[in-house]
Amino acid sequence: MTYQRYVDLAKHKAISRQKFDRVKTDMEVKKARVKIYIAQINRNQASLNTAKTNLKYTHLTAPLSGIVTNIKTLQGQTVIASQEVPTIMTLADVDTMLVKAQVSEADIINLKPGQQAAFTILGAPDKTFAGVLKDILPTPEEVNDAIFYYARFAVPNSHHILKLQMTAQIKIQLALHKNVLLLPLSALRENIANNQYIVVLLQHGQQVERRVEFATQNYIDAEIISGLAEGDLVITNSEIAKG
Repeated sequence: MTYQRYVDLAKHKAISRQKFDRVKTDMEVKKARVKIYIAQINRNQASLNTAKTNLKYTHLTAPLSGIVTNIKTLQGQTVIASQEVPTIMTLADVDTMLVKAQVSEADIINLKPGQQAAFTILGAPDKTFAGVLKDILPTPEEVNDAIFYYARFAVPNSHHILKLQMTAQIKIQLALHKNVLLLPLSALRENIANNQYIVVLLQHGQQVERRVEFATQNYIDAEIISGLAEGDLVITNSEIAKG
């Protein structure tokens, strides 16, 4: 018989007051127990949620695909993350390598993002790796009292030939000029003005001085824009020394 039925019977005085009070007391006790059980369930659910959260902390998920380059925390070692996140291991994506070219402060002003770059490595001197200059780090590094900046560019490394911390011989293309007249720097004599020099030509067995002007140069040749023609015989300093 339900409690509501006892209530109806009590209203019509079909049961004694004593029996109704006993039934009512039992009902209130059961309601109190239900509240206790609900509170216990809520506490247990909170404990379960905390345990699930702590369990997640025991699983490490890699932030990227790559290879393990360094294992700092060994199996069984205690890790404390109270002040800072501990380093477990280091991952690297070696499908694309970031190259850092160390450039002196005298040369860094000639570089800018977008320039073509290429390099070789000691293990494969005949293979050239190419990329495009990405950026130049603004903070320099002092090496033996000299200031150097880092120019960076990325190169594909699908065959994983390139390794971390490799040494490279890097060339960065400052400008590209095609079908130009080149003259060895050793042929330039007196500097008489900006980008203007005196050179010595050999004409009919005689040495003749001539003023030339160049546009750009590298460590070997200069691009001549006036003063010489293709086929002119120019005497270099090395040839004078031999004579």
